[in-house]
Amino acid sequence: MPRYLQMLAKPPGKPPKPIRRLIAWLQRTRGPRGLEFARAIIEMKLFRNLQHVRDRFGRFESRIVPAHVYRALAPYAAEYEQTFGPPFEPARADDRAPADAGRGGG
Repeated sequence: MPRYLQMLAKPPGKPPKPIRRLIAWLQRTRGPRGLEFARAIIEMKLFRNLQHVRDRFGRFESRIVPAHVYRALAPYAAEYEQTFGPPFEPARADDRAPADAGRGGG
């Protein structure tokens, strides 16, 4: 996962076709399988989406990103902070109210 975080920090580039084929073959033969594969894909998508929100809509992060994202990605917090600089969790993550707070449900 640290290599994926480093890739997210750099602008995307496309490697030559033989290299892409080699990487695809390695992923098929040596990569994660089954539940491990599913977990890895979900974590990569969560990181990608979190970084997109921080880049484009940073001031709305506390409203957009649910708390379960931070819990799922907590094992990688040190690598994230080392790669991107800012703290992994937002400053007010503990102050979040439930989704239905403030609605008159009585």
